[in-house]
Amino acid sequence: MTAGRSRVAVTIRVVAGVVGAAAGLLWAFCAFTVASSRFATDPAHDPHGYGLMFGSALALASGLVAALVVPFAFPARRRPRVTLIAMATYVICSALLVTAWFTAS
Repeated sequence: MTAGRSRVAVTIRVVAGVVGAAAGLLWAFCAFTVASSRFATDPAHDPHGYGLMFGSALALASGLVAALVVPFAFPARRRPRVTLIAMATYVICSALLVTAWFTAS
């Protein structure tokens, strides 16, 4: 591997890590918003359910970005396993978020 090629590979991995971390943090914030809206006992906490609706939609989008980008932050030999873990986590958490959204009263 030449010096220019390895520098490009490192740059791609760093950018993928930063974008994946940012998307993951946005996902965590949205998931917290959905959970706090869903399980709040005070009706004035989220009276119209906008936190539940928009939090779920943003969490689905940002979680997908995180699940697709994070594997590129790892070495090539680790990417299949990281992709499997990231996508499985995304599918399970998305199913829970959508369930929380549609079971809210």
